[in-house]
Amino acid sequence: MITLNDDAGESLIYVLLMRSNTLFSRFIKIMTGGKYTHSSIGVQADCGTMYSFARIYSRLPLPAGFVKEHLNSGILKKCSNAPCALLRIRVSPEVKIRLADELEKMFKVRNRYRYNLAGTFQCYFNHPAERKDKFFCSQFVAHTLCTTGAIKLFKPASLYKPMDFFKQPELEICYEGTLGGLSAFINKKIKNKQIVEISDQTDVISA
Repeated sequence: MITLNDDAGESLIYVLLMRSNTLFSRFIKIMTGGKYTHSSIGVQADCGTMYSFARIYSRLPLPAGFVKEHLNSGILKKCSNAPCALLRIRVSPEVKIRLADELEKMFKVRNRYRYNLAGTFQCYFNHPAERKDKFFCSQFVAHTLCTTGAIKLFKPASLYKPMDFFKQPELEICYEGTLGGLSAFINKKIKNKQIVEISDQTDVISA
């Protein structure tokens, strides 16, 4: 499903959900029963840079931590057939700048952050547990959206699973298919000059 139709100049934040074929992803799918097992967040419509908590090296599940993910490189490029959904939320320019700044500030000191492995199990058993400077992917996305004022959470961030973002009324689906299909669609938009640069130096997609 593709329904990407933004107006140039809108302030949008993007949440990418996906499910790779790694052992950990398959384990999460068995535990949660959800279609998607990983989530990341970014402010660029071309998904050029997304932020998440995940494996640091594409071939090894550990160590894991705060990382930048790129649609056309690394593990995402290797998972072109992986199912994915791109969600978006309309926010004020101030909120978008605040969120973008927060992501970059965190990345500059990324070595202080750790993957909240224990938290994934506590999430499964519906036991909220916040740990200083530790996150798993969907916890991090929910926490960042909430603390920057983009959305209000309906439960603690440490209980968020990737599929829970479909329940947020502020978020809407703008693409659902495969990662390869998303990349091809975005590249077509760029070629047709339907991704335009706006004042805060991020991109939006327009029909």
